[in-house]
Amino acid sequence: MSDSRAVDQESRRLIREEPLTNILLEAGAGSGKTQMLAERMAAGVAAGVYNIEHMAAVTFTRKAASELRGRFHLALEKELSEARRVSDPGCAPDSDRAARVQSALSNLERFFGGTIHSFCARLLRERPVESGVSPGFTELDEVQDLELRQRAWRDFITSGRAAGDPDMTALVEADVRIRYVSLHQWPLYPGTGRAEERGVGNVFNVPRPPGLPRATYVRDLREAVERATRGWRPQLLLISAGFDAMAGDPLAGFTLEPEDYAEWIRAWRALDAPIASVLEGGYVPHRIRRAAAEHLHALG
Repeated sequence: MSDSRAVDQESRRLIREEPLTNILLEAGAGSGKTQMLAERMAAGVAAGVYNIEHMAAVTFTRKAASELRGRFHLALEKELSEARRVSDPGCAPDSDRAARVQSALSNLERFFGGTIHSFCARLLRERPVESGVSPGFTELDEVQDLELRQRAWRDFITSGRAAGDPDMTALVEADVRIRYVSLHQWPLYPGTGRAEERGVGNVFNVPRPPGLPRATYVRDLREAVERATRGWRPQLLLISAGFDAMAGDPLAGFTLEPEDYAEWIRAWRALDAPIASVLEGGYVPHRIRRAAAEHLHALG
């Protein structure tokens, strides 16, 4: 027998037969980690070392948790069968061992086998007053969790970039998965936004002086978005609709009208990507109302 095979067999024996020994197991995919864990738990129950209601097996995914619970059940059934079998002539079955395993099988619902977050949720539901949460809360599934983390990250990037955070600017400019397009008045934009700032080819700044015909601003931004998305399909469009770019705004000197924002939206809907829009800026209330209405109508 090779040395590696002998080490493997001894490791498996240790896992099964030493339930009071703390073990850290490292092994590759498909090597039998889940099966060995199930056998260790079942052997510990049969030996009277573990009580089913005091056990918790924590995994990273629901699929892994389901597989572990199923294998644990089968391992207990095997332990029960072996405890009831007469292995040597003249020897009685191990009735105490069989009784312990049978009790565990009858109370298998008391065993916890699940993900980290479901384990935490169970603790919170058992102690809602102490934890200060409603016992009726629900856990995010894996898809919802991914969507929430992605949305939080996008919001973080957007707010940092809008605030002119130099670290966030550097991050965005280094990430080829993000295309950033900005039409803004120059000179006015705070400290960044020059046309030659291209990041890694994913930044498309459109600095323009005040007082140009509105059609020029509309055309230039549309063309910049077309360049940014040429040969690249976005999964999400994040829009910061600065209404201070409208004609008559006291802060800046662009000449846009409310319907221009709607024209952009209609053009960008052709990209067939979800649109999330922040309606911000602007200091003339009745103009903002019109622009917001045009904007939302085009989104609908």
